[in-house]
Amino acid sequence: MSAVQREALEADRRAEAELLAYETEWQAVWRRFRRHRMALVAAVVLSLIALSAIFAPLIAPYPPDHLDLSAILASPSAAHPLGTDQLGRDVLSRLLYAGRVSLAVGVSAAFIAMVLGTLVGSISGYLGGVTDTLLMRFVDVMLSVPTLFLIIDAESFFQVNAVMLTALIGFTSWMGVSRLVRGQFLALKSREFVEAARAEGARGWRIVTHHLLPNALAPVIVNGTLSVGVAIITESALSFLGFGIQPPTASWGNMLSQFQNVIYQQPTLVLYPGIMIFLTVLCVNLIGDGLRDALDPRLRI
Repeated sequence: MSAVQREALEADRRAEAELLAYETEWQAVWRRFRRHRMALVAAVVLSLIALSAIFAPLIAPYPPDHLDLSAILASPSAAHPLGTDQLGRDVLSRLLYAGRVSLAVGVSAAFIAMVLGTLVGSISGYLGGVTDTLLMRFVDVMLSVPTLFLIIDAESFFQVNAVMLTALIGFTSWMGVSRLVRGQFLALKSREFVEAARAEGARGWRIVTHHLLPNALAPVIVNGTLSVGVAIITESALSFLGFGIQPPTASWGNMLSQFQNVIYQQPTLVLYPGIMIFLTVLCVNLIGDGLRDALDPRLRI
């Protein structure tokens, strides 16, 4: 290597070092996330799925409940790119509209679980003592109850719709987040920066919101991302069993349930909602893996 090349390489290294010195924490997270190629591809694919669901009224060739009685169980064609179901409804249109329901339920339920779990875990981890014991025993009781059966029992008393199903999934899946946040608080509240905040006269609420919670958010974000996939699978399973989203509203789960009756006439129909569930959950899990690495405090470069 010539002297000129060495000087150029050294200059590039100095420029990169100066850039990293002025880089914010979230810029560093984004830079590390971009290195995870599979997570980046998954984010693009998931964005396309979400955008196609959001703009379904503009993309779908037909309304979701449009009946074409002359084309019942029709094969894919120019008029119906994915064919039609047993009532003559366009499968592509229903698949796009079903994505709106399944994704909305999954994201909203995961958000409810994150908020509730973070609240319970923060109170338990910061206060400790009797409060911690009571809250954690309640969490143990909730974890001992099968979530799926608990939701089915609850739905026997309420009319099922997307909002109710979202609330039931969210309020029965927050326990893991609470334990995670509690563990983070227990590890952080004896650290030097928390003691310094107390010495400066900071009160409990300020210590929690300005010092403990921001430093405990990284694993919560990763867990919340993975919870979206779990919520989508839960909604799909309940809808498949007939306890979730009810027809004529379409979701990926109840589309699977309806197509099983015509699997011998049109076996490819069950593939479409199954592939959408598989792709969405796979992308969510890959994004969670990428966020786990990007938010790891041990990674400095």
